[in-house]
Formats: sequence, C-alpha cells, structure tokens
Amino acid sequence: MQKKLTLCADDFGFNSSINQGILNLIDRGKLSATSCMTTLPLWPEAGAELKKRHSKVECGLHFNLTENTGVSLSTLMRKAFLHQLNPADLISELKHQIEAFKTVMGHVPDFIDGHQHVHQLPQIRDALLKVYAEYYPEKTAWIRVSSQPQFWKNFKSIKHLIIAMSGGLSLRKALLKNNIPHNTSFSGIYPFDPKSDYAALLKSFIKESQDGGLIMCHPGLASTDVTDPIYQTRGLEYQVLLTIHRSYLAVHPLTLF
Repeated sequence: MQKKLTLCADDFGFNSSINQGILNLIDRGKLSATSCMTTLPLWPEAGAELKKRHSKVECGLHFNLTENTGVSLSTLMRKAFLHQLNPADLISELKHQIEAFKTVMGHVPDFIDGHQHVHQLPQIRDALLKVYAEYYPEKTAWIRVSSQPQFWKNFKSIKHLIIAMSGGLSLRKALLKNNIPHNTSFSGIYPFDPKSDYAALLKSFIKESQDGGLIMCHPGLASTDVTDPIYQTRGLEYQVLLTIHRSYLAVHPLTLF
C-alpha cells in the first residue's frame, strides 16, 4: 500500500532566496504544498508568481505573530499560557492575513498552519477555530497539527516535546471533535544544524510518517541573510529536495500529492 504524504515548504514570502527556491521546487514537481507569510513585504510579488503555479501545489497560510512584529516567540507563548492575549485582536489579525492571501491568490488558503507553530498555542487555537468556522463552513480546508499522535511512544527530543505539549495535542483533540481535516502524522523537526545529514533525515521523516501525514521542510536557495535564523540549512534542504524522486520514491513507495 502506498502512503500519501504532503511535503510542505514553510515560510514562502520570507525573502527572495526562499521564494525562488520554493518556486523552483514546485516547477520541478518536488513539493505538494507551501505555506505563505502574507504579512511580509515580498508577499504580493511572490504570491503573484505562486498563483501561476496553484494547479501544481496546495497553497496555505503560515499564520505569523512573531516575524517582523517585534514580539518574540517566548513572549507570545508566555502571554498565551497566561491568557493575556486579546481574543478579538487574534481573530482580527488572522482574518487580516487570510484576506491578504485572498487579495493576491484570488481564493482562501487551502490550509492553515502557523509560523513557529503559533496556531496551536492557547487562545490562538481558539481564535483559529472561530475564524475557520466562518471562512470554511463546509470544512474544505485542513489545519496542520505539528505533533505525532501518541508522540510519547516514540519520544525523540525536547523540541518535539515542547511543540506537542504547547498545543499540538490539544489542537489535534479539538480538530477531531469538530471533524476538521488535518494531517495524520507530522515530521520534519530537527535542530537546523548546517552539519546535519538532511538526506538521511528526510529518509527517516518519510519512513516514520503515516498515510495522510505531513513532512515540514524549509528549503531556499543558498543565502547569507543572517536575519533568517536558519539560513544555513535552507540551501542544504533545497539541494536534497531536488533529488527526492530519484533518491526516495524508489526506496519508499509513497505518493506526494
């Protein structure tokens, strides 16, 4: 039986190196989805290019509350867990980002996730579910869950634990309760160490994924943009993903959609 997996490139719209790298991979049939940051300056121009390729790839919203906002992830997490965020502001901001997506792409996002997984945090996931119900009454879009089901059975790292316990498990429970489509499994987490063997990592991500699972990736053209905290690994991912059909589909019988 073949596994159907979504291979999703995050951070489209962040900078020109990332944008062009993702577009190149889409053109070569190496990706099945990309997640877009609609609050950044390059989005309108980059999104116009992505729109031409929508038939080849799912295009979603990478809900952003930290990048270019002056708010750190640690501060946002603290406020979310202390319930110090304004629910109306969260709803307004999410709608604003969806509308920015629609303005360029001509349609609502095919799916929604969050930059640095913020969509899973307390208060923020409540806002997400409310906005989702308004924009997708027929539940035609899926929402990313950034943790494995029963992750404790295959515990890997503190990073996996933090992502799961900061909202991944709670969001999955809410999506199941509300019959909202979502990925069955989640892979792609690693330390973003430039010395990492990404080819071996990707092979392990594919192997551990369930049918209907999602593999997160962060490719881009080689760059020296130090404002991007993971710029050193984007080019490495890009080079490996260029070869995914030859190197991995022959080894692991799966279908990217």
